[in-house]
Amino acid sequence: MTTLRLKNKLHEKGQIFSIDALVALIIATLVLGLTIQIIETQSYNLKQEQVFNELKTVGHNAANLLVSLPDISCDLISEDGTGLTLLNNCIDADKLKNIEKGKLGIPPNYKCRIKLQGAQMNACKDNDTHAQNIYSEKRIILLHKGALEKKDISDCSNDPNNCKLKNEKNLAEVSVWK
Repeated sequence: MTTLRLKNKLHEKGQIFSIDALVALIIATLVLGLTIQIIETQSYNLKQEQVFNELKTVGHNAANLLVSLPDISCDLISEDGTGLTLLNNCIDADKLKNIEKGKLGIPPNYKCRIKLQGAQMNACKDNDTHAQNIYSEKRIILLHKGALEKKDISDCSNDPNNCKLKNEKNLAEVSVWK
């Protein structure tokens, strides 16, 4: 009987809902807002991770191709001048001038920069001062002009102090961005 009287009194005063319902509605709105904010943050982080992974893939592949591409790798020859093989991590500085960024697996919508001391490269000379996301990878290489004799490689292995090629050791840095 008390419940009936309370119900009638609420309707008589024109009260539609109670303070408890108002507090519950405020709490539900806050929880919904926080949930939406967390979802938005996770979505942004996922997008940033995808962008970085894409940059990393393109940059890593370009660095791998730079040190192993037959078009720019050093020719290893025997003492009589017979061609033996191509050397990975050895770049022929004379061949490097003609390489294009497409040969390094860098898509046209990407920009790139390759730093090599003592060599000129026509591709990948973009300026990265305004770039936000940059992936960069460094590789230790041998920068040589022309074919390389097997004897020179053997001499360096046997006596590193008297190696003719020690001044040709170089650092190649490949940077890519969108």
